Amino acid sequence: FQDDENLLTVNLPSGITTIPKHAFWRCTSLTGVTLPDGCQQIKEYAFYGCTNLKEIPSSASLTTIEDYAFSGCTQITELTLKEGITDIGNWAFEGCQISYVKIPSSIVRMGGGFSPFSGCPNLETVEFEDGTTEIPFYALAQIKSLKEVILPETVTTLNEGAFQDDENLLTVNLPSGITT
Repeated sequence: FQDDENLLTVNLPSGITTIPKHAFWRCTSLTGVTLPDGCQQIKEYAFYGCTNLKEIPSSASLTTIEDYAFSGCTQITELTLKEGITDIGNWAFEGCQISYVKIPSSIVRMGGGFSPFSGCPNLETVEFEDGTTEIPFYALAQIKSLKEVILPETVTTLNEGAFQDDENLLTVNLPSGITT
């Protein structure tokens, strides 16, 4: 479907476990996608440049959103990441217009040098769900608009570069149990 400018909506059938790399690359008229419950991975650039996509598709089984998966999806204003997601790639949501995101406690990796949210011009608040114990390396690095990070008391590890180059960050509540 790459570069299909006429594709409006997609309802993927059961049995699909992975959305392939570039699957819906620059499908600029795409407004909605329904993933089957068994979908576990969204590969890199899968929805890159889908400028009319209104929300991030999800499924109960989704564990991985790779690099640039939703980069350039400028109509996305809300983001719900479900419990069970463990891995979100570099620049995954670059250009999305979200202002708040809640990170599930199941998260293990966020980016790998660049935050999944780098390039989100309106992102001001990030909250980590209760039960989160570790903030991944560079998890929220280079988010120029970020003003507040809410960490639960369960966080014990804050990894290198977690808030690197967040020049407008005003508030981070550091839990008393942080050891690293």
